[in-house]
Amino acid sequence: DMQKVRLFIGLTFDQGSHLCRKIDGYRQRFDSTYYQNSTPHMSLFAPFIINVQDLKEFAFELEDELENFFYGHTSAKFLEFTGMNVLEQKKKSLLYLKPNLDDDFSYLQESLHELSQKYVGRENKTKVGKSFLVMGRFNDHFSLLSGLETVKREFDTPFQLGLRSISIFSKQSGEWRKSLKLIDFEKENE
Repeated sequence: DMQKVRLFIGLTFDQGSHLCRKIDGYRQRFDSTYYQNSTPHMSLFAPFIINVQDLKEFAFELEDELENFFYGHTSAKFLEFTGMNVLEQKKKSLLYLKPNLDDDFSYLQESLHELSQKYVGRENKTKVGKSFLVMGRFNDHFSLLSGLETVKREFDTPFQLGLRSISIFSKQSGEWRKSLKLIDFEKENE
């Protein structure tokens, strides 16, 4: 049986920025999975599973796609977040930031997703779905209310976060780790 690996493709943000540090502080308090993936990130679509032996080729194709898309324009890029929302799941509620994804970005999302679907087995096909930045995970209504109060007090939307990279994250012994940087963006004042 071939070895499989679980991946997602995500944006990482400028961790040095004041806002990123604030988000980080909030997530430490309100996201129960914070220590499984502490890098502030936003996945472009749902995680998927591919064969380990296809990883190199897949990463190469992704890099190629991204290089063509950005034409080497890797100057500072920002993503705007326009508000907060709550997603109710069976046992948890997620509090997340809603990004304002322009057409370009949606196109990029679609094309990277399409590429990933080439590598997943038929039984593992996924849809693109929505992208958002998870701030908190709550197991009960009371903690959700406290998380919402805190977020309203600490954050004013809309705001922008500087992008640092588009990277592949992989699940290793239960934790998501950034395993490969596909493209790097410069900082604003570099």
